[in-house]
Amino acid sequence: MRLIDEIQCGNIICGVAKNKVDIEAAEKLRYDMLLMDFNTENTNTNATDKSEYDDICEHLIAIDTDTNEVVGTYRVLASNKLPKGKMWVTEHEFDISNLRNCGEGIVELSRAVVHTDYRNGSVIKMLWKALFNYAVKYNIRYLFGTASYHGVDKSKYTNSFAWLNDKYLVDDALSCSPIEHTVAFGNSYDLEKAKDETPSLIKGYLAMGSKVTKGAYIDYEFGSIDVLTILDLKNVSRVFERIIK
Repeated sequence: MRLIDEIQCGNIICGVAKNKVDIEAAEKLRYDMLLMDFNTENTNTNATDKSEYDDICEHLIAIDTDTNEVVGTYRVLASNKLPKGKMWVTEHEFDISNLRNCGEGIVELSRAVVHTDYRNGSVIKMLWKALFNYAVKYNIRYLFGTASYHGVDKSKYTNSFAWLNDKYLVDDALSCSPIEHTVAFGNSYDLEKAKDETPSLIKGYLAMGSKVTKGAYIDYEFGSIDVLTILDLKNVSRVFERIIK
């Protein structure tokens, strides 16, 4: 098999990348479809999205076997693989002390992206199924990470933030808060506007059973407003159960 713990549906295979070429293709996909999507000023001479975290994380990828191209990816870092003294990516934006100290296995998700030609739902569902398999393998309970709104104008998303505040806040025991550049959540919202304002990926996480922590972080460098999502795999929705079967 080309991938570790490979699964397949039609012409799409999904699993953990095990060679440098596939990881570099995932980093290139992230640059083209994620960095440039949020902020075209995030250019670099290598035209790739690579950081120090790529060398310590594992990379879940989806490959179209007809074209041999990487068409989707998640970067994942399990608690038992985080080097001692190393911060999670999320900790550059949020205080996650409660999550760190929960006594359960946790996995950080970052750099989620699907190629624009494959955003019909099938590839992301394959990635989510692979994530579940990964979590089971490493005895993980919580999946967490930031999810982004486009741009840094918080006024565009007031209904969405208030909706999250009303319906989707995580329990106090796992509450985490942005460390700076904070966006406070309001209370009043129009439901239809809230749904329209909420990015599809975040709505997907909510449908799976994810919760969010109160408050968002404005990432001026990346060009986004980020919320922290947490999925308890012991309390997932029927939507997620259908995906992973």
